[in-house]
Amino acid sequence: MNFTRPSTIWSVFTVCLVVLLLAMAWVTKHALRLENERLQAEADREIQERVRLALWRMDSAAGALVFAESARPPNQFKDFHEADQLYTNSFQLVQKGQVIVPSPLLNEIPAHVNLYCNIDAEGMVTSPQVPFGNNRDLAE
Repeated sequence: MNFTRPSTIWSVFTVCLVVLLLAMAWVTKHALRLENERLQAEADREIQERVRLALWRMDSAAGALVFAESARPPNQFKDFHEADQLYTNSFQLVQKGQVIVPSPLLNEIPAHVNLYCNIDAEGMVTSPQVPFGNNRDLAE
């Protein structure tokens, strides 16, 4: 084979050029795919950071709410309860069980709670905001 002929030189040049162009196309495609993956990973990291901050804010708000609600005395979750250590205007101690007091939850509903309820050991659900029986008449 004679490599000095112009047609042979151009044929070899064309084959090398095609191989070079295919290699460059493959490298470009691979580089673009990697760039897209990097951009997607960056977007995912940003979303994860936003979620983390939102959860932190929710946890802070919920922690304050849980702290405030856990500070309530248990008798506030009854529609009416017996008052402890009451005195008359002449400073006489009133016997326990003589006076009942409505729950503060009966009239003052906090903005963050729709309804308070209790579930006892038998599964009965009660609420200081929805008294029943004679207590309902007294509340009305």
